[in-house]
Amino acid sequence: YSKTKCLHDFLEERAKKTPNKVALRFNDEEMTYKEFNEKVNRLANYITTRVDDRNSIIGLMMERSFDMLIGIYAIIKSGNCYMPIDPHFPADRIAFMIEDSNAPIILTNSKFNSVIQNKNLIVNCDEFNYDEYSDKNPDVTVVSTDTAYVIYTSGSTGKPKGAAIAHHSVINRIEWMHEKYPLKGDDVILQKTPFTFDVSVWELFWWSMFG
Repeated sequence: YSKTKCLHDFLEERAKKTPNKVALRFNDEEMTYKEFNEKVNRLANYITTRVDDRNSIIGLMMERSFDMLIGIYAIIKSGNCYMPIDPHFPADRIAFMIEDSNAPIILTNSKFNSVIQNKNLIVNCDEFNYDEYSDKNPDVTVVSTDTAYVIYTSGSTGKPKGAAIAHHSVINRIEWMHEKYPLKGDDVILQKTPFTFDVSVWELFWWSMFG
């Protein structure tokens, strides 16, 4: 498998190869691979100005939307890993995850600001001015052994624990899946699983790996 590649490498390649092909559909809206990659880059370049330490755990508290996917890819492109937070989690669980992960910022939408105790961490993606930042791929070194995401367990046996998964591990899983059940260019993946569950991961990345 492609053990030296990172998840966003596939998106960048696809944006060059098929820039005008539809990458995402949500309700009546569409976004091409080029449009998606450029929006991801703009947010990723902003994140690099806010987060000093690479490999930081960055919270992502959103409902399913274009913003959610842009946030996920921007976080990993900036050399960090995403931590999904369901905005409808109990307030004490949200507070624990943010504190335990030492997240330097939380990407969210303004309607969820009230559930984040530390207002200094908030970045509202629905109010973000993408035009202020470069649409070029960030000048950040990310390697395949870096963590791509941290998902917290339910905590049913005690306190929730963050499970950290590397880029190459996700790629190994998805490339096996693609070999066993190959996608074609006109196939569509439905993003149906809440992103706080690891089953969502192949839905979030498989399409961008194989167009």
